[in-house]
Amino acid sequence: NMNMNTNTNTNMDMNHNMISPTKHKVEMESIRHAAEVIQQEAEEKISQMTNELQTKLDMERRRMQQEIQNERHKVRDDFKKAREECEGWKDRAMGLEAEMEEVHKANAEA
Repeated sequence: NMNMNTNTNTNMDMNHNMISPTKHKVEMESIRHAAEVIQQEAEEKISQMTNELQTKLDMERRRMQQEIQNERHKVRDDFKKAREECEGWKDRAMGLEAEMEEVHKANAEA
């Protein structure tokens, strides 16, 4: 058989080297399936990471809102305290004015 002699390591027999259409189809299906699995895994991973980031973002937003709320309460309390202090000073000033008027009246009468 002439074919046997020429079939060396270089493999001159082209038909021998070619993948059969059926085998080719099976390999393509296998590759396509593997790609689908990889894509599915990637999509799940992306979805999971997106959810984790969204959760972190929500927690951070809540923390910031709480901080703002606390700051607002603090400012309101400080403002209330300052206003009460002002009222106190105003009352004291009016009291002093009344006292001075009494003194003036007493001096005028004297």
